[in-house]
Amino acid sequence: MKMANRVLPVVGILGTLILFGAPAFSQDAQPAKGKEMTMTGCLTKAADNIPQHFSFTDQKTGKKMTVTGPADLEKHSANHTVKITGATTGKVFTVSKVEHVSQTCEAKGKTKE
Repeated sequence: MKMANRVLPVVGILGTLILFGAPAFSQDAQPAKGKEMTMTGCLTKAADNIPQHFSFTDQKTGKKMTVTGPADLEKHSANHTVKITGATTGKVFTVSKVEHVSQTCEAKGKTKE
């Protein structure tokens, strides 16, 4: 009988944590995904030579970043001005859509760190 008196409250507490606590913990454990945004700027091949990674300089802010995404990026990576849409995942901006703007670049060229 003493064992049953100890087990029942523990089971009740564990059940409560599983029902109410677990969803909150699992939501906090997931990394926050970047909010989708659109930028216009200069796209070039990245200096690190990693396949499908490119360097992008935002025309508005001059901020440089590494971008990756669809195969279309490759054909625009020769110093073309492009409009990209996507989200930041980790330290890389993942492009979901790319639009060609110009055969030349007019990025500010300064970096913000």
